[in-house]
Amino acid sequence: MKIQNKKRHSKLRIIILVTTIVVASLFGLFYLYKNNKIPFLEQSSHDTNNSSIDYGPASQDQIKSGNAIKQDSSNTEDKNNVQNSSTDNNATKNITISILSTTQNNANLHIATSIDRITSDGSCIMTMTQPGSNTVSQTVKVQPMASYSTCQGFDIAISGFSGQWNINIIYKNGDLTGNISKSITVN
Repeated sequence: MKIQNKKRHSKLRIIILVTTIVVASLFGLFYLYKNNKIPFLEQSSHDTNNSSIDYGPASQDQIKSGNAIKQDSSNTEDKNNVQNSSTDNNATKNITISILSTTQNNANLHIATSIDRITSDGSCIMTMTQPGSNTVSQTVKVQPMASYSTCQGFDIAISGFSGQWNINIIYKNGDLTGNISKSITVN
């Protein structure tokens, strides 16, 4: 029996010791918190006397500078995304359009495209012609993606079609236009 009592006493001592340490730690943390001694809990103040940040209204110079930056940014974006075909302001502006893929299954041909501009405006017109024979046309809307736009997808029923076909896709949105052509073989 005495052996069991020793184990019980040693377990009791460990429990008392752990409880004492936990309680002492909690009191210590409470003291540090109340006296703002814990650095990561310090609350930041927006005291303008001690801060180098000016939270007041913008000055005229700051407003002019901000507007100039916005204008430069929009001009750079326009230069990167739009190529003027003429110096006339009313001239058509060319947009780059690409055919990403042409996929055939038993009954359909799917054509995926990309437009070098993020927009949901405009439309895409696809014309598929076989020299000296058939013509198929389809118009779809434009869908914006993360870094470009796409024609929403052309799905053409191709049962009975075979041979060489020329695909022409035109993107139109006001004075913006893009054009791409490709020749494919339909099986």
